[in-house]
Amino acid sequence: MTPRYAVVFDFDGTLTPKHYVSLFNIVEKGVLSEKYLQETATLRNKYMPKAMNGIITHEEEMAWLEENINIFIKAKTTINQIKYALKDVRLRSNVVDCMLLLKYKCVPTAVISYGVKQFIEIVLQNNHALKLVDSIYATQLEIDEKTGLVLGYKPETILLPRQKGLASTHFAKSATVRENNVLAVGDSLVDSLLGSSKENRFGIAEDEIQLKRIQNVMGECAITQDFSLVISWILNKINKTLA
Repeated sequence: MTPRYAVVFDFDGTLTPKHYVSLFNIVEKGVLSEKYLQETATLRNKYMPKAMNGIITHEEEMAWLEENINIFIKAKTTINQIKYALKDVRLRSNVVDCMLLLKYKCVPTAVISYGVKQFIEIVLQNNHALKLVDSIYATQLEIDEKTGLVLGYKPETILLPRQKGLASTHFAKSATVRENNVLAVGDSLVDSLLGSSKENRFGIAEDEIQLKRIQNVMGECAITQDFSLVISWILNKINKTLA
């Protein structure tokens, strides 16, 4: 049966609690020495404020990603170190329930992230959710098969925030779903292009400040710590159209 809807999720701060900041942040703290941590902190201080305020340029997004990955290469980071650093990361409460529900209803789901595919796969696997996601759009690292060392990244897999809309469209086509039937869930201005339209985009906020920051790019948004409101929103969208 051809699905009528698809759902796409941002990852950091959406499927995971905000206090983690990002999987990049967790891996950095878990594997890098103080010298390299100072380098990543410098990058974060340079680019994060612009990203949070929606004024970061395409060139800056690319530079931030490349420079972060280059630090992992210089530090001789291995995939086993990354796995260990991410072993205790948990998804938000009710995220897996949401994914199970979507799987039951035969709704294709994807993660579209300005992050690293391997990081996301590891966390989803640890939370018994990897098989519940149909596709992951995120930058893929090049890993040496023998040593496990991070060697670089695959340029064709680069996913910057400005490409989240294109990735959503690509997923809709691959899932044979009409583009305007893609529902999206995000948590920041970086997700302003996620999905197909503003009205089909739900935003998660930590507090009133974050709520005000994202409400202009979300059809609906709410202050919440878990995924119960997301589940209700998705069901309401689906059921309203089917009624």
